Amino acid sequence: MNTYCCPAFWRAARRILRVAGSIACLAVAVFSTETCAQSPTAPGSAVQAIDAGGHSFVVDLDGPWRFHAGDDPHFADSNFDDSAWPTARPKQPRKTDGSRAIHGGFLWARIHLRLSASAGPLALAIYPDWSEQYEVFVNGSAIASTPGMATRTLRVGPVFPVSLPPAGDVVLAIRFYCGEIPSQGLPFTRASVGSSDAILAAAELDHLQSLLESGTLANSAWLFVVLALSIIAIILYRMQRDHDEYLWFGFLCLDFALYTVVGDSAIASGWVPMTLPMILLGAYSGWACLAIQVEFMVRFTRTRRRWPIRMLQGFVLIGPLLSLSPSTWRLYMLSLLAALFAVPAVEIVCLVSAFRRGMTDSGLLLISCTVMAALNLAWVAAFFFPAAVPWKPIFRFGPVGMQGNYFSSILFNLGIIAVVLYRFIRVSRDEERAAAELEAARTVQQILVPEHVPTIPGFFIDAVYQPAGQVGGDFYQVLPAPNGGLLAVIGDVSGKGMPAAMTVSLLVGTVRTLAHYTQDPAEILAAMNQRLIGRGSGFTTALVMRLDPDGALTAANAGHIAPYANGRELEIDNGLPLGITAAATYSDCTLHLEANTALTLLTDGVVEAQNAKGELFGFDLAAQISLKPAQNVAQAAQTFGQQDDITVLSLALVVG
Repeated sequence: MNTYCCPAFWRAARRILRVAGSIACLAVAVFSTETCAQSPTAPGSAVQAIDAGGHSFVVDLDGPWRFHAGDDPHFADSNFDDSAWPTARPKQPRKTDGSRAIHGGFLWARIHLRLSASAGPLALAIYPDWSEQYEVFVNGSAIASTPGMATRTLRVGPVFPVSLPPAGDVVLAIRFYCGEIPSQGLPFTRASVGSSDAILAAAELDHLQSLLESGTLANSAWLFVVLALSIIAIILYRMQRDHDEYLWFGFLCLDFALYTVVGDSAIASGWVPMTLPMILLGAYSGWACLAIQVEFMVRFTRTRRRWPIRMLQGFVLIGPLLSLSPSTWRLYMLSLLAALFAVPAVEIVCLVSAFRRGMTDSGLLLISCTVMAALNLAWVAAFFFPAAVPWKPIFRFGPVGMQGNYFSSILFNLGIIAVVLYRFIRVSRDEERAAAELEAARTVQQILVPEHVPTIPGFFIDAVYQPAGQVGGDFYQVLPAPNGGLLAVIGDVSGKGMPAAMTVSLLVGTVRTLAHYTQDPAEILAAMNQRLIGRGSGFTTALVMRLDPDGALTAANAGHIAPYANGRELEIDNGLPLGITAAATYSDCTLHLEANTALTLLTDGVVEAQNAKGELFGFDLAAQISLKPAQNVAQAAQTFGQQDDITVLSLALVVG
């Protein structure tokens, strides 16, 4: 879209030209305010003389004004006696008891003016303190009103010129509808009289200056940064699903964006009125930031003791409800102060605890969290106790202002994103390293574990290998024996990943080497045990069997599950698992099998399969299905609830 064709662009350009054209007039206004002759009345009189003849300037109505809380239509009458009302000036400090915030009330302000003859139309401008609505009366007649006055709805709105008579004595009465009724001071910061053009230019210049100094522009700019951070956080979570702290950081940014839109864009700019639903939405989005921030910290630090934190979060989510009633308003403010102190304290405790557990990145975030807590406390002190501290709740950066809580949030969020990116990069490197090790282990295992069942004349051989993960610790070998028989080995290495794969490679290499020199199962187990001693901290269970063509079976066991013959467990002497002690000894057990006897060798992944109720597959069920094909046995265990690697080896001597 062409910017120069946009009506908003031309409106903004006209405003800037009007403001520039009125700079000289405003300079004269400053000078004229100092030199303007007031009527020689007593100091207590509320009559201010305005000399507007032939000049284009703005005069501030410093008063003193007379004010009174309450509402009475007679307060607008020009003959009403207001001499008993207290006086105040617009720039004097305003004090409230805080008991009627957002619940509303009326206040009247009156001043007597003497307007000299002017060369053009005169106008009045009222600058409310925040969201006050008002109605202007001149000599008892209503001449202007803000939109929210009729509906008693607080709303931030632009300053607009109100036409005044060209000359004469004027009783100016203003009826205010306020969120908080001031016990001292006035609900507006400035009231000005001047030519219509000068008043309009001054109002627009004041609006631009207030956008800069109040932090509205800075907060709106930060809104786009926060939205970008939320997108980054969600992308990081999609890449590393195990780190849900990224997701909660994204939620935190989105909620803070909602708080900025409602509180500093929609309400502060006057886009929406300050109705109860909008106020609650703004309050809840702000309080929810505290609850989500705590949740992020819990997930980031992996804090396990969470019930005190859940109580704090519940308190934070209930707090805004206290603002609904005037009777609980003070309790609401105390709750807000308590939350602003408690949340950073809990976060610092979580970070310190995590740092002591060895999470170094928690130490980095601790610095950012401590700075945020200090700045928040400074902002709270300046906001709630302005007379007790020398600083203001708005931080100044040249002509640009920013609320202290926003500034602390910016620093904290920048610290979070820096630490999160640091953790993401570190975790990514660890995952890449683990993936490389896993791929290497998978390659080793594919070489060592037979892809196809070997064929040996006179024997039926079937095998299924089903790892629980990408790399398992089970292994099996079936080798031909010189006498026409076969040598079968099945085992289970403790551990997973690359260490288990390396142990499997060591054992399989030992078996294949020894098979050239001996087919004695006990000797093979003893040699495998010696190779494992001093090589890692794990252990291995293994079963070695030699089946001869005449049906003779010789077996030795090192802590492994006994084989099944036709569904019946064979009684074989059981020795210690491999790799525990060099003094372990193993003995052969010799049996004779009839032709077509089905032998089934299993790993513990079958018997230790566990269903959703916590029930084990068990030895009895394993014995019952051991007569079925190896694929059926493995499938039954997997369907029941696979927890570990599953290996099933079926053997049989086939006759004729």
